[in-house]
Amino acid sequence: MSQLKVRNRNGVDRMFTLTPADTVESVRKRIQEELQIPRNIKIYFPGRDPKPGDQDVVLRHFPQGVTIDISESEDDEDGMESDESKNDFTIEYNQADENATQFNGIVGMSETRRDRATRAVITNNRAEKLSFQSNAVLDPESFKHLLEAMKPRM
Repeated sequence: MSQLKVRNRNGVDRMFTLTPADTVESVRKRIQEELQIPRNIKIYFPGRDPKPGDQDVVLRHFPQGVTIDISESEDDEDGMESDESKNDFTIEYNQADENATQFNGIVGMSETRRDRATRAVITNNRAEKLSFQSNAVLDPESFKHLLEAMKPRM
């Protein structure tokens, strides 16, 4: 079964099992009920452009499962009017072990999203022992240069 990982502003994580019939709207309602959130919530699909609509089946877009961010629809943290008006990306809880090389990145975005505010959060990533890890938000040209510089390590 595919899993839906839910994060809120407090960093509280919760896992839900997705069913083949789960739509974005049914997931929103289930989260509200199970987490006992009295107000409406917004669901953000970090890195997804465009975001799935309320009647879209979640597994059609994310067959392996997905991590989503939620917020109560009143008083959004960054002052944005809606999730449609911003780019929201999160890279977290990645770990490179032994002598691994790992790159976690957000690279470019479609032309239709470049003029919107962007929030990128990179937290709780670790490189152990002799491993190398890079976490970054890059434009496509910088990403190309990073890959060229990393070739000897790969």
